[in-house]
Amino acid sequence: MSRVRITALAVSALLAVFPSSAFLHSHCPDLQPVENLDIAEFTRASWYVQEQQVNSYQSEDQLQCVVASYDVGESSFWQQPLFFDGVVLSVYNSYDGGQPTIDANGQPTNRLCASLTNNNEPSKLAVAPCFLPTVLGGKYWVMGFNYTSDGKYEWAVVSGGPPTQEYDDGCTTGTGYFNSGLWIFSRNPILSETKLAEAKDLLVQKGYTLQLLKKVRQANCLYANAYIKPAL
Repeated sequence: MSRVRITALAVSALLAVFPSSAFLHSHCPDLQPVENLDIAEFTRASWYVQEQQVNSYQSEDQLQCVVASYDVGESSFWQQPLFFDGVVLSVYNSYDGGQPTIDANGQPTNRLCASLTNNNEPSKLAVAPCFLPTVLGGKYWVMGFNYTSDGKYEWAVVSGGPPTQEYDDGCTTGTGYFNSGLWIFSRNPILSETKLAEAKDLLVQKGYTLQLLKKVRQANCLYANAYIKPAL
């Protein structure tokens, strides 16, 4: 991540601490994420993004072969993230043409930190560059998922906090650096149309608009520089 982008993230994080006037006057639903998220299962394997909104750190032309992988770890008060003592997920986001998430030895690199700020609310994460304190992290909420017959997650929907921006057919999140974004994840590179429709139906039921969602190309991807955790 470039110094310019890191600086922009830090500035945006400071602004994100204070509620915007749009939020104060919003008629959007007061949503909460799912209550029963299994962090071990959520981080077990990589997620392939099927559709997502663009934002300040990922433009539409970068929506190719997008993968998100997570590892569970611990943080102490003086370690990364600063001033936090709790569960932290190492986040590795990659796309075709973007920075690698594995180094020359095949080890994960270029991580972000997702802090679990409340053990009783595992679906509420705060994501930021690891040098920033957790209080400056952007909201990253798991809003829903489904199970396969063997109890594994097949798809999930993630939102940059609650929706606050109104449209004629629902609400969604912002488009900046923090508290923005909406993603439909799949354990497989390409989710079936039936399952994709299930994920979209869940968003609609919660009051989201789908207008800003863009398709992510996952066909013919090599993922050569991506940190991939197989869905065993």
